[in-house]
Amino acid sequence: MCQHTHNHHATSTKNPPQNPDPTKLSRVRFDSLVHFKPLSKNEIRQVIDRLVDDNFSKLTPDERTQLEPEKIKAMLYPLADKGGNVRKLGKLVDEVISLLLVRALLNDTSQTNSGPNIKDPT
Repeated sequence: MCQHTHNHHATSTKNPPQNPDPTKLSRVRFDSLVHFKPLSKNEIRQVIDRLVDDNFSKLTPDERTQLEPEKIKAMLYPLADKGGNVRKLGKLVDEVISLLLVRALLNDTSQTNSGPNIKDPT
C-alpha cells in the first residue's frame, strides 16, 4: 500500500467520463438485429398499387384526368422483378407521377400554341 500523502489512485478529473446522449449513440440498423425475408414479387406489386392509388387520391380532379393509374402501375411493375429497396418506391412513385403531369402540361401547352390561328373578325 502506498504511504504518500497524495491520492494517485483516484480517477483523473481532467476528462471525466461523459454520459452518452441516447439520441447520439451509434445507431444499429434494426434490420441487422432482426432478419426479414425479402418481399415477393406479388408483395412488391401490392406496395406499388397502394402507393400509386394513395398518390392518385391526393391529386386534384384536373390532374387525375391527365393520368391513368393502371398505366403507371404497369410502368412500375418491372421493379418488382428486380427486388431492391421497397422504401425507395414511394419516392419513385412521386417522381413518376410528377413527371407524367409535367409532360401532360407541356403537351397541352404545345397543342394550344400550335392550334388553328383564327383571327378576330373585328
